[in-house]
Amino acid sequence: MGLPYMTAMAMYNRDSIGSAHWSRLIEVTTARGEILTAEMLIRFRDLNVAKTRGRTTAHTRGRTRPKSQSLPPIP
Repeated sequence: MGLPYMTAMAMYNRDSIGSAHWSRLIEVTTARGEILTAEMLIRFRDLNVAKTRGRTTAHTRGRTRPKSQSLPPIP
């Protein structure tokens, strides 16, 4: 996508591509002959948010939260 290495690593580490980069991502995937739409990216984002809400983190001020259950498949 032509992003700086540190930007790509930050997105990789957070398991999320910033919405500011979505249009470029759609362009790149289309040029490769793949199908990716804004609606698909919104669905992936929503699933990722739901997945991470229940994840246990190292910094919870002494509390732990239960890990989330697996998500249902995309219809």
